[in-house]
Amino acid sequence: MRFLHSFARFSAVLTLALSLPVNNRAAESVAVTATIDVAHPQSAIPKSFAGFSREWRRFPSPDGGPAGAVHPTYLRLLENLAAFNDEGLSFRVGGNSADGMGTVPEDDRWRQIGEVFKATRTPIIININLAKENAELDKDLIRAAQRLLPPGAIATFELGNEPDGWKGRYRPEDYTYEQYLEAYHKVAEQLVPSLTPGLAGPAWAHSAPPEVLMQFLAKERPFINLLTVHSYRFDPKSHPEVKKLLDEGPTAGFAKSLAPGIKVAHDAGLKLRLGEAGSAWSGGIAGFSDTYACSLWTIDFLFELAHAGLDGVNFHGGGVSHYTAIKEDVDKASGKAIISASAPYYGMLVFSEAVAHEARFVPVQTAGPATRVKFWATVDRTGTVRVVVINKDFTAPADVEIRLSGKQTGATLKRLEAPSLDATTGLTYAGQTFDGTADGNPVGALKQEALAEQDGVLRFHLDPASAALLTVPAVP
Repeated sequence: MRFLHSFARFSAVLTLALSLPVNNRAAESVAVTATIDVAHPQSAIPKSFAGFSREWRRFPSPDGGPAGAVHPTYLRLLENLAAFNDEGLSFRVGGNSADGMGTVPEDDRWRQIGEVFKATRTPIIININLAKENAELDKDLIRAAQRLLPPGAIATFELGNEPDGWKGRYRPEDYTYEQYLEAYHKVAEQLVPSLTPGLAGPAWAHSAPPEVLMQFLAKERPFINLLTVHSYRFDPKSHPEVKKLLDEGPTAGFAKSLAPGIKVAHDAGLKLRLGEAGSAWSGGIAGFSDTYACSLWTIDFLFELAHAGLDGVNFHGGGVSHYTAIKEDVDKASGKAIISASAPYYGMLVFSEAVAHEARFVPVQTAGPATRVKFWATVDRTGTVRVVVINKDFTAPADVEIRLSGKQTGATLKRLEAPSLDATTGLTYAGQTFDGTADGNPVGALKQEALAEQDGVLRFHLDPASAALLTVPAVP
């Protein structure tokens, strides 16, 4: 029996180019049955588990609107993701720009951050400078945030960004981790508790080595209220194929590697977040990070990390970077903002709905031949059950049977689909797309398939390289 999800490999020869339609049904369907044990809920998915990170650049403003406002389409795209939970969508402001800043951002920038907080309904992680070791600058940053942001808008201040990348940039090549810890300590003791109850860190670039976190806590624990690290799964220089996004290494394998770091954090009574994450570093990879395959990866990545006990993930992005979930471009002719949802956004949308309303994981047991079909099941506080099914096989469709205890009525299915695995447009969720949206709302009629129980089983067909969300409401 495997809890929470089930995944087994199906050996197949790829005979279909990835650019061909992913809903091709030439291959023989594989039957797989999943039994959902709703009576034994497991760990809860943390509120605001998924979210965004962006640099200290301005948010897009409304066309002709005030500089302190945020474009309504951008806000609406955030609200779509935040709609499923009481506390909606985590946000971090910072990155390399935090350690590069030498002055406090103008008031309008803070007002924009306040608008984002109102849309996401979740306190924001604010990344401040450490590279300059200038406590007075950080005091000014903290005071500005406290003065200009709405009450409750600040989650914590994260001191510094990716110190393991400072050599040759902010520090000499012989710079040591011990010197970094001294610098952090020197600045932190001037900020905590006089200006803020705690800080976040170390914003380590290379995942969560337990020895790094243990050394950090041995020196800095009195100042810390959140541990943060970063991870991007692919190197752009390796030119990975999009099919690699459906491998288990970048999801389940990575989640397993985080377990020691998660234990260090939790043993210290702290939460651990990926303050920055993405499919590939340096802005992502065109034709990879912005594809339908990446939307499928995003769903599985979030579920695997939540299952592993991580406390949250903030996907880095902004501007027109390849990995960003929300793109912010400008029409050269009119000068008007163009705000659009990219492929990772669809994955975040499916995940957000699947973990709605204080959801908890529930066990899943599968039967049938070995397949590349993966299941994630949850039950929320109302008793509604949701099952995400991801078919990671490129050629073989699946005939899926879902068994739940008790009576099932009103079950519906939403599908995440696209013309091809490498598609960057034409993605749909429940028949709707964000292509061409003028206001951040989905375009097209909502398509939900009603599933009728037959002999205690819910049945549906799932195309290759696709995903679906099954929702079974609680029976009164």
